Amino acid sequence: MAALARKLKRYKPRFACFHGVTVGRPVQKTVAPQLAEIGLGLQPYIIGETRIFVVPNPSPANAHFTPADQTHWYDALADALESS
Repeated sequence: MAALARKLKRYKPRFACFHGVTVGRPVQKTVAPQLAEIGLGLQPYIIGETRIFVVPNPSPANAHFTPADQTHWYDALADALESS
């Protein structure tokens, strides 16, 4: 996680998007351990100047998320990008 944080701080993307809470969880625990469990969507912490967004993992193992669910979260990411 330290290497990722260094790269985000160096390159300063507006957003970093993680596919799934399983991937996002270690980032949150490292950067903002005081926060409750991670959820989907825009996260309440940043790394450097980078805002963090989590979408459902599109893996077949995560099949309970329908294509419409996936589309909803990518639309929410697009909205966050537009409003930043």
